[in-house]
Amino acid sequence: MRPALATALTIACVWAAQAQFRPFDNARVRCDESAEMRVILGPEQDLAVVVQRPEGVEQFEGRARRDWSMLSSAGGRLAQYLGRITGREVRQLDVSRVPGTDAFLVFVGRSDWVGDDAALAGIDAHGFVIRSVQDPAGRPALWIAGPGAAGTVFAVNYFLSNYAGVRWVMPGELGEIVPERETVEIPGQIDLIHPGPDFLLRIWSGTAGLDQSIWLADTGATVRFQYHHNLFRIFPPAKYGEHYPDLYPWSEGRRHVPQPDADGNYPNSAWQICFSNPHAPDLAMDYAREVFAANPEMRSISLSVNDSHGYCDCERCRELSGVGAGSGARSYSGAYYRFVNEVARRLKAEFPDKFVAFLPYGMVSAPPDFPLEDNVMMFVFGEPYEILEKWVGAVSRYGYYQWLYGMGWVVSNFWPHAMQDCLQMLYDRGARAFKGEAYCGWGWGGPKLWALANTLWDRDVDIDACLMDYYQHAYGPEAAPAVARFMARWEAIYERRRTDREFLFTRWHPGNWQFEQVTAEDYAALRAHMDAALAAVQGEGNRARLELMLRAFEQGEMVFGEFDTVRSLRQAAADPPEETEPLLAMAAEYHALAPAREQHFRDYIEPARYGSLYFDVNGAMSLATYYSTCGFTYPLRYDEALDGLMGALTDRLLADGTAVEAEAYWNAVADRYPDLAPWAGTQVTLIGADDEPLPNLLTNGSFEEPLADTEAGYGDNWGEYLNRNINGAAARDDSTASDGRFCGTARGAGDYVGFRRSVNLAAGGRYRLSFDYRTDQSTGEARCWFYMNSPRGIWNPQWTLDPADEWTGYGLTFTAPGDEGRVGVTLGLTARRQGDDDQVWFDNARLEELYAPEGG
Repeated sequence: MRPALATALTIACVWAAQAQFRPFDNARVRCDESAEMRVILGPEQDLAVVVQRPEGVEQFEGRARRDWSMLSSAGGRLAQYLGRITGREVRQLDVSRVPGTDAFLVFVGRSDWVGDDAALAGIDAHGFVIRSVQDPAGRPALWIAGPGAAGTVFAVNYFLSNYAGVRWVMPGELGEIVPERETVEIPGQIDLIHPGPDFLLRIWSGTAGLDQSIWLADTGATVRFQYHHNLFRIFPPAKYGEHYPDLYPWSEGRRHVPQPDADGNYPNSAWQICFSNPHAPDLAMDYAREVFAANPEMRSISLSVNDSHGYCDCERCRELSGVGAGSGARSYSGAYYRFVNEVARRLKAEFPDKFVAFLPYGMVSAPPDFPLEDNVMMFVFGEPYEILEKWVGAVSRYGYYQWLYGMGWVVSNFWPHAMQDCLQMLYDRGARAFKGEAYCGWGWGGPKLWALANTLWDRDVDIDACLMDYYQHAYGPEAAPAVARFMARWEAIYERRRTDREFLFTRWHPGNWQFEQVTAEDYAALRAHMDAALAAVQGEGNRARLELMLRAFEQGEMVFGEFDTVRSLRQAAADPPEETEPLLAMAAEYHALAPAREQHFRDYIEPARYGSLYFDVNGAMSLATYYSTCGFTYPLRYDEALDGLMGALTDRLLADGTAVEAEAYWNAVADRYPDLAPWAGTQVTLIGADDEPLPNLLTNGSFEEPLADTEAGYGDNWGEYLNRNINGAAARDDSTASDGRFCGTARGAGDYVGFRRSVNLAAGGRYRLSFDYRTDQSTGEARCWFYMNSPRGIWNPQWTLDPADEWTGYGLTFTAPGDEGRVGVTLGLTARRQGDDDQVWFDNARLEELYAPEGG
């Protein structure tokens, strides 16, 4: 599915010397330009940049210091890049030195010498003017300014892009595209008034070093909306903990005032305030006054809950939220949104043009059963259509918070037209603020972020022209058409995922999911387009940037080879062909794929870091972060596919011959293909066992003995495991059992509630885990999982269990991680995200060794 693309942007401002596409314009720009051109810098014309230095600037603090820093930096950037274009020195002058100079003067920001403040009065703080003026001597000059420092920064970057031909296509020196010519020419007369962007907030995290202001996006110095997790800032325990302990959450029979760690730092997550506390709105208003006094341009304060759980369970909060009314997942929306409304009413009385903003997050993600005040702004978080329908009638003002990852992806995940459709839809419903989490590698993440940045200024931007502008500047006009075809194929792959009601832009730890819409034919076409681009590219910088894209593509191409092998084995397992030797050869060749890919990673991805692909939010780049961030489960899927194929072949062998003959077959396979020995050995063990149980490596597998009291005992016994717990508990239960008198039960709400234990396994050994379980859940699910933090990243396979009213058996085989020796692994049997009164039971757990490698 691909919607009709937006019509091309039409503006009154056309400059014949420029390319057709003008970054960051929109239909509201008013621009008059003369046809004749003027040289403002060249062999016979000097140029100077003038930024008026305020009196007493050395004593500036806070916002004044920040604004002056932004303004002076903007002047410096203009001088630097104009100088680099021509190789000539461009001076920066204070206004006191303006008289007497023969240079063409460019005044940056408000000035006593030039400018018309009336031109700035009716535009947004991020809008600007670029206007031909006269200097004090009556000679032609230029004025570039916004209403404040932020608008002036954006004006300078707009001028460099649209009048000087500069582009920044990625962070660092390689990303700077600066033309080289003898002169800088602009229209002889310019009168441009840009009223500002369509979206008043335009920011995304995870830029890997790009200064977002050069794409006219917000930085921390220019944001005008608060929206993120913020209760820890409004109600800091260091400030209020002693005098207002009742502000903090009640649970387990007492108040929990967050305490500092050994370094004196207080936690900013895993706790909330008591939403029903009568002092909370007063203190929130104190915070609002401080914010707006220090930052008058700020449009909102955030009342978003802190990250994670830690909600107040006092009687009043529960009563206001209707908690415990035979529900599923816990919700505190009733208490929370009453608090939000009270603050909003007070804010409107004192600051009628300001907003209260929030994220519908965690246990306040459900809308309340009453409308929110009209100065409350919800940042849509999740699938927009779903969230908007869910909140209709509850809230009337919106922002948009969107994951854009990026991170962990080895396919391009390219969606610029869909993002435009989404932003247009949200704009039509009143959204004016955008926050994203990008974390994209620049190998191929740059074009979509460039398109996003332009769409936030002009929701109707010509996306195709915008993208071609990027391709031509980043890879050169010769390679740009092939790169455009390459990226268009990636977008076609994304569009297969999108539906009429879901954008499905991305996923955290995308793993195998990112390949579900990709075919071998896609990779053949993509390879052809990439080869064409490599053959056409000219220029050292263009080739270097294209090679970053190539390396990103190659890494994904290699991973796809693993994915496709597993997919072929799974398909063959369902109906094995008569001739199986090619399948066994394919299965053996699989073992060479990961080492080759890992070497490619070390050679090309790791040295380039985020210039190629993005693998970790915290700045690390290694194989460990690669595996942890991607979330691939190919070894497990390979286990499942190969066990399925070999099991089907064993059934055929036993139907046609004896157990001895079947064992001999698999021993011969192990000899021909040493890499397949663990799986062939598994079949030999299972044939020999003849469906009889093998020795159980788990003591107390049926919970007949008491649980471990301390973590030190988890090696021989089950222990309670609680993660982001609310009221969950794990214990023995003698009311029902599948085997013996006792079983284990995981009861109540939490992210994970259940049992864990440590197991010591042979690296590369093969094991079978089996157990019985029952569920009684109104929401959530039961899960089995393993966990190990290894040099290759976190190994955390998880299996979701189907609901089961009666005792049901479950089993799986797996290969222990690691290359040699013994490895310690945590095994978990848990409920996940179930409700207050939900419950899961586990019993009769067995762990059996099916194959032990030499030395294991």
